[in-house]
Amino acid sequence: MPLLLSLIFFFCFVFYIYTGFYILTTKLRPGPQITFLCQCLSLSIWSFGFSIANSAPDYATALFWHRIAAVGWSTFYSFFLHFALEQTEKIKVLKKKWTYVFLYAPALLNIFLFSVSDRFAVPRYNLSLTPLGWSVNPPVNLQEIY
Repeated sequence: MPLLLSLIFFFCFVFYIYTGFYILTTKLRPGPQITFLCQCLSLSIWSFGFSIANSAPDYATALFWHRIAAVGWSTFYSFFLHFALEQTEKIKVLKKKWTYVFLYAPALLNIFLFSVSDRFAVPRYNLSLTPLGWSVNPPVNLQEIY
């Protein structure tokens, strides 16, 4: 069963890559095309990381790929908000440079906390091997993390 779920995640990875580059080749406005491609790339990182982590042979490999997948889910929401602002033609807001700090600072913070930092990332991923693959058991309270 873990291999089947990993295969589904891998097909999602291929679909996201294909969709992102397909939209890039269409004759739409270039700004939303790029942010849509970035969304698809972050989703592809997320799903590829889960495809490998789900059927990993040991704890260390599963932890490594969950941390890689965190780069995808950390950045997706920032790209989605950026894309939504472009689609609703909030160009005035996007012309201000400080807007990008508010858009992408949470993503950078999440990447640091859940991918890069050993102090915060390793306790966060309480992985256990289940019949469906490696599963994250979130901590019950914050004292378990720190």
